[in-house]
Amino acid sequence: YPKLGAWVARQRKAYRCEQQRERGETVSGNFSISQLRIARLEKIGFEWTDLKRSAWEDKIKLLKEFVNEFGHTRVPATLDTPKYPKLGSWVKSQRKG
Repeated sequence: YPKLGAWVARQRKAYRCEQQRERGETVSGNFSISQLRIARLEKIGFEWTDLKRSAWEDKIKLLKEFVNEFGHTRVPATLDTPKYPKLGSWVKSQRKG
């Protein structure tokens, strides 16, 4: 299924654009998706958030917990504990990125 990934990305982009329109925000591009298509995709368990974005959101939550505990974002690059799994290497990659 060589084109499936691109198709999934277009569906997600169209969905985000529809959400922006519903909030009255300006939308760049001509992406749209019908409510029927949204319902059909949700019926089969379609995930609207891509895995990379979801993983990034998970790490942001961990970073917020770290800040609440320690009062800063100077996460040691080697920090990898059960409470903060691989947070150090993630923060390091965000700073480089």
